[in-house]
Amino acid sequence: MTSGWPEPLQFGPWLLERRLAVSAMSEVWLGQRLGDTQTCAVKRVLPIHRGDATILALFRHEADVMRMLDDIRVPRLLDEGEVRGVPWLSMPYYPGASLQALSAEVQEAGNAARWLAGEVALALAAVHAAGQVHADVAPDNVLICTDGRVLLLDLGIAVPRGCRAPVRRGKAQYASPEQIGGEPLTEQTDLYALGKILLALGLDDAPTAYDAAALAQWLHAEVPDPVAAKAQLACLVSAVKTTVTPSPWEAAELRGEVVTDPVADEGATQTR
Repeated sequence: MTSGWPEPLQFGPWLLERRLAVSAMSEVWLGQRLGDTQTCAVKRVLPIHRGDATILALFRHEADVMRMLDDIRVPRLLDEGEVRGVPWLSMPYYPGASLQALSAEVQEAGNAARWLAGEVALALAAVHAAGQVHADVAPDNVLICTDGRVLLLDLGIAVPRGCRAPVRRGKAQYASPEQIGGEPLTEQTDLYALGKILLALGLDDAPTAYDAAALAQWLHAEVPDPVAAKAQLACLVSAVKTTVTPSPWEAAELRGEVVTDPVADEGATQTR
């Protein structure tokens, strides 16, 4: 899916350079604030959904959840605002590649794959400690960064523990039976999806009954050779770097005219 707009485009206080990801409800752009040099990831509701109360409520809840979390494995909320009915939030930009894009390389990464899975479990432990269910744990929401860190992305359909999801979205192959059936969600919803990822990575000896923190401890404890794991992780990060397109902000100053987004750059409101 493409917007059909020339790039870069202006969206309120942002110059949006290129789209990094898109879902049914929102999109994430690599952006730079006007008058600033900082590069951020800017997430906004798709303009076609600006009048959808359910989707707007989910987007606001995502920002609320990000404020609750203080973990290096979950993106940090920097700022938020709205441009003519389209809410946005900004996060640090971490170049990298998804677990989905690098699944073959990860499967061959030995101990590094187990360490990576442990990092995902620790991210989930932080989400669950905040009383939330991620509800969209899948390989395309796990980012392996060029600096070696692992991030769990996209809290867009997260819900408080024990609540039903307002929309039945997410990846069907990773959705738990209660999620598919529209039942209340718990931590086990996320652990079901993480279990599917472990199976795909060949880590099928993981415990069948656990919480995220206990699973993370088990996964990290089962890395028998840290030196080898670091070497394998270095190879994996090298594979990540080959998939990352350099940012033009880093390569050269912006060239050409700035194109105005059809959402328009009028009436931007910002909060900090």
